[in-house]
Amino acid sequence: MPFDMGAVTPFPLRQRKGAEADSLPALAPAHQTAGAVLRAAREAQGRTLPQLAEATRVRRAYLQAIEDMRPDLLPSRPFAVGYAKAYARALGLDAEDLAERFKTELPGGVETQALRAPVGVANEEHAARWPLMAGGVVALLAVVLLWNVAQRAVTFEKPEPAPAPEAPEAWLRTPPPSTPVPLAPPAPAPSEQTIPTPYVTPGLEEFAAQQASGMSEAPSAVPAAQTGATLPPASITAAQGAKAQAFGGGDPALSVMLRARRPASLVVRTPEGRVVFARHLQAGDSWRNPVVPGLVIEVSEPAAWDVYAYGVFKGQLSGPAANLPQLAG
Repeated sequence: MPFDMGAVTPFPLRQRKGAEADSLPALAPAHQTAGAVLRAAREAQGRTLPQLAEATRVRRAYLQAIEDMRPDLLPSRPFAVGYAKAYARALGLDAEDLAERFKTELPGGVETQALRAPVGVANEEHAARWPLMAGGVVALLAVVLLWNVAQRAVTFEKPEPAPAPEAPEAWLRTPPPSTPVPLAPPAPAPSEQTIPTPYVTPGLEEFAAQQASGMSEAPSAVPAAQTGATLPPASITAAQGAKAQAFGGGDPALSVMLRARRPASLVVRTPEGRVVFARHLQAGDSWRNPVVPGLVIEVSEPAAWDVYAYGVFKGQLSGPAANLPQLAG
């Protein structure tokens, strides 16, 4: 019910029924605050603040602030009123009436403060445990990570090499040789040299021999009309002549020879277009071959080549391509 806060109206306190009823004040003077009433009831019962803090689960500092009416030391208004109600209930007083009086005596008389979370005994214990819990979680994660890394390092194995291909079945069925295989004596080591061995086009010698054997007419000697031909003007130095190489291996008196006056390229093809010789010759190098029907000569620079037919100088090539029998004629 509403309270008259005048100077003549007493504040009734409904006490517990029992042995403690005789020790509690029957009336609370109107000029006393709700905190003073709680202190008087506590002292009348002979109880201390630590005992009330244990019973109410409210911090001792908050109970002391309620008795001293120090709202600045309390949390937000709703929690402060709740603490005062729990204090009165622990002392056996009418908690609702005392809470209404305490709420009225607070500054402002109405709830104007923002809510603040209360700090109780249980919260303080949890706050103290948080660093330990966080440290435990971090340590556990570190142990798991190190364990995984160690497991990978231990179980890592190099990939197995690919298996060798199996031998063909025909090889397995072939009986081993019954007689010893003759071997030639070991050849001496090649001597040191700076000039590479001449390049021989594979199959050229066999091809030239086949073509030569199939010719209906092969010149048996140098034509008499060509014996008095003059040699070409000197275009190769002595040093170049000493290093000159001859390709083709034909007899100069029975073949057509092309001699390079300066570095140039030479390609010889069959009528079907197959290349039988291809090389970049240096000054003084030559290529000679029996006259084979259909062979075509292709050069990069016609003026760089001297033409000899059956040992007689014919001059330079007139174009980048020519037929070998035509050069012989």
